[in-house]
Amino acid sequence: PRAVARNLGRATALRKAGGQLDLLRRALQAAPAAVRRWGRQEVVLVANAVPALAAVDREGVCRMLDAMFPVVQEMPSLTDAHVANLLAALATARHSHPAFEQWCLH
Repeated sequence: PRAVARNLGRATALRKAGGQLDLLRRALQAAPAAVRRWGRQEVVLVANAVPALAAVDREGVCRMLDAMFPVVQEMPSLTDAHVANLLAALATARHSHPAFEQWCLH
């Protein structure tokens, strides 16, 4: 699960390197199952990589964000800045998830 998050977090660098899109797509496919075991560090890493990930597979990013919502709701250690990053990730992916958005705003 952490390897999935690390690969997703390296999305910008991997996209610039070229030829690594398959790795990112595979990591996005694995993300919904892996996210249940992510901690704050992985959530923040992946949320920051959403702009690059959305350029590769926006639908995959949306599935990952859907899976992340119940996980982040249970994370007591997220700061306002982390929540702002998650809200920005939703906007960047152009993903409508009213419950997630409302949770981020409260």
